[in-house]
Amino acid sequence: MKSTRRKKRFYITLIICVAFLSVFSIFFVNKLMATNILPVDSVAMSLVNDGTYHGNSNNGLIEVEVEVTVSNHEITKIDIIKHNNGLGSKAEKITQNIISEQSLEVDTIASATYSSNTILKAVENALLKGK
Repeated sequence: MKSTRRKKRFYITLIICVAFLSVFSIFFVNKLMATNILPVDSVAMSLVNDGTYHGNSNNGLIEVEVEVTVSNHEITKIDIIKHNNGLGSKAEKITQNIISEQSLEVDTIASATYSSNTILKAVENALLKGK
């Protein structure tokens, strides 16, 4: 009799755990999908005035704040003020690529794609303030 109760309790617990994990997985995957489609548009640097501009981007999982310095219509410096990233800290080197290419149309960093896209969006938002 006790064996039957234990089995019943085990299966109920197992079903509850599977249901919880399923709901959590659906929520997490939806957040990742939203991150993946984060639109980043080009910014015409010829229209951006000299100065230092603050930008941020938050997609629910990753939050980024940057400070972008522009001189003679060129990006000269990008400081990452905040990057709540999970495992995406490797993406921070994308700022070097943005500066060397003078463009937001750079490849994302492998295995840090979501953080890369969020950093790109924060830089775009900063540059738009300089128009």
